[in-house]
Amino acid sequence: MIIPLLAAFLALPWIFSSIVMMDPPLQTDTLFWSGVALVAIGVAYMGLNLPCGGNLRWNQKRFLLFCLLPLFLASIFLTIYWAWFNYYGRALVAWPLFGFGQPQMWVPFLYLGIVLHVVSWLTSLLPAHGFRTLEFLAVIVSGAIAGVLLWLGAQKLFPRPVMQMELYICLAVPGFMALFFLAIMAFAGISSRWTDDSDREWWGRATGWLFAVAFGWLLISGLVVFGPLSLRWTWSFITTGSVAALLTVLGGRSSMVAASEKERATASPLGLILSKASTIAALVFAAVLLILITEGTTSVMKKLIQDYNVKLSYHAMLNSNSGLLGRPEEYLNVIFYTPWLLVIPFGALLLLAGVGMARLINANKFSLHGMYRERLIRAYLGASNSNRKENPFTGFDENDNIKMRDLWPQKKFNGKLMPVVNIALNLVSGEKLAWQERKAQSFTVSPLHCGNAPGLSFYNRRGWDRVWRPARHLARIGNYDFRRRSQS
Repeated sequence: MIIPLLAAFLALPWIFSSIVMMDPPLQTDTLFWSGVALVAIGVAYMGLNLPCGGNLRWNQKRFLLFCLLPLFLASIFLTIYWAWFNYYGRALVAWPLFGFGQPQMWVPFLYLGIVLHVVSWLTSLLPAHGFRTLEFLAVIVSGAIAGVLLWLGAQKLFPRPVMQMELYICLAVPGFMALFFLAIMAFAGISSRWTDDSDREWWGRATGWLFAVAFGWLLISGLVVFGPLSLRWTWSFITTGSVAALLTVLGGRSSMVAASEKERATASPLGLILSKASTIAALVFAAVLLILITEGTTSVMKKLIQDYNVKLSYHAMLNSNSGLLGRPEEYLNVIFYTPWLLVIPFGALLLLAGVGMARLINANKFSLHGMYRERLIRAYLGASNSNRKENPFTGFDENDNIKMRDLWPQKKFNGKLMPVVNIALNLVSGEKLAWQERKAQSFTVSPLHCGNAPGLSFYNRRGWDRVWRPARHLARIGNYDFRRRSQS
């Protein structure tokens, strides 16, 4: 179930590459103007929500939807457009700087950055508190910096993206998002004379999200493009993954590895080294797993290309030389030159397979919760079952896990001595400061009702007769997101 979903997620840089390498690409400026509009939306959102600006105080969900997502999509659209722009050999426009001197190709980029920032300022900061000279200057300078940096990245780093696809896939989108980071830093520095801590906290949170998305793209695309190659330069997939998995298991089982902060304070140097090593080994194992999934998907696509004689983009072959490496790498040629009409349905099929398996398969049945539940039943409920008829092979008896209402039969107790079980739900998240140390919420179970008053409410016996069994639910509610449940 998780493998197809991971494969679909890892296909995102692959899909981006197939669209960039479309042969021939669409000869249109739609992507450019769409990217410009999305940048204006994202920057305007910042102005409307800055404490020194509109101070609308919108929550993080709206930030992700109306600021981060437009900037991310703008990065994708504009980087795709730059590759298509170069495909047709179109020349950049050269203008003189404010009408003086010789025409320069970087001047239109400077104008573009200034115009975007000024338009966003006109729709956000200016209506909020009127004209401020230094603020207007900060908008001009930050826009000019973003424009010039955009020109440097496009013209100096990636003048011909198709010839540098290994680096373009990994660096183009995060590099474009880094421009916003640098522009924000410039604006925050210039405006620091009249802004306060609340503005800097807002900028810090915003740039943190920008950095997280940019780094995430860099990490995933780096694993897809360079992961198989890096392991071939070092050890094999099996050797690296096996050593990392073995070290993780040994570190987790070793008594020298501290299990808490108190034990870590008195742990031996060897125990601290083993703890760090097992953590790093777990990350290495996860990276090797993702690389193996990439190898599997590219191998499937390679088989399809060979069996059905699929024509690759740019008339490439599976044994074509890499522009960066100077030698053929078949998996890279599959990623770069597979037509988008084949890559996008392939990624959609992986996503559909993962979602379909998630809907059909109950993962909890195969998790450690199920194993823990069965052993709770055998250790505690089974010990009190005098008529136990266990399976001779497994040692379990289905009748050990009795219903809660069966503990209080009317004929035996006549409505008296009703059992009430008090349970502590472990909270994995929450916003109530009073619960930060307690990290638990009460939950009450009886033959008549189950639940708790704040947030979960109570359910009567009719609703829980068929589902509530003590061991089953005690195993499941060990970790409970009270904030999510109370909001729903």
